[in-house]
Amino acid sequence: MLQYFKAEKTNALFIIAIGLFSILFSIIAMLIWSGLFWKGLAATLGLIGLAELCVGFVFFLRNGSQVQNIRGALSYTPKKVISEETDRMKKLKKTLVVIRNLETGFVFIGIILCFLWMSNFLGDFSFGSGVGLIIQSAILLVIHIMGEWRADIYAHHLHKVDDRF
Repeated sequence: MLQYFKAEKTNALFIIAIGLFSILFSIIAMLIWSGLFWKGLAATLGLIGLAELCVGFVFFLRNGSQVQNIRGALSYTPKKVISEETDRMKKLKKTLVVIRNLETGFVFIGIILCFLWMSNFLGDFSFGSGVGLIIQSAILLVIHIMGEWRADIYAHHLHKVDDRF
């Protein structure tokens, strides 16, 4: 059980690092390069990086309190904790599916922006935004797919432990 929460905390730190890198890159890109492509890329990376930073901090801070609450309650009411965790994991699984679908959609929006630029319908700023959207969404998609995988393993272990009680 603790392995799942340790992996989630590591995942949160990874998201924070990606967010910081994205923000730093966007600031450097804005200062060094002057083309519209770079401004579009920097704007997209910066905005999504800021969101990653916030989400990563929330996950990181929430993780510690979850572990403490579960540890405390597990010794007194293990059946109740397992039931609550199972319900929480079902809700989380649904949320992760929605997030995965959104990120997949953002990858496709980025691809569409790039194709529209190639067709001369949109300018360089849109092309940079499309590239940034593809990069960030693809990275987040991989992170969330791994999160779904961890959640499935954790839910499976909860089910096995629930069968023992």
